Amino acid sequence: MTLGNRIKQLRNAKGLTLAKLGEQVGSGASYLSQVESGTIPSPGMVVKLATALDAEPADLLKLACAEKLEQLAARVKQRYLGKRR
Repeated sequence: MTLGNRIKQLRNAKGLTLAKLGEQVGSGASYLSQVESGTIPSPGMVVKLATALDAEPADLLKLACAEKLEQLAARVKQRYLGKRR
């Protein structure tokens, strides 16, 4: 499961709109929509989201870190391993 999917799942379970969640965490609905679609927020925002959604911050941070590592690995592979072919 991705961070965005988990946030959307938690938000829907609490019956919150993107706008309402945005009010709680100090962010706009459009940015939160981007997060649910794959943008990785800052660690501070992840903690704010976890708090607002009654989730364990460490669990959401693990998802965010895993996605960041996947993105980094893909960039390294493309940049450095792709040139050898």
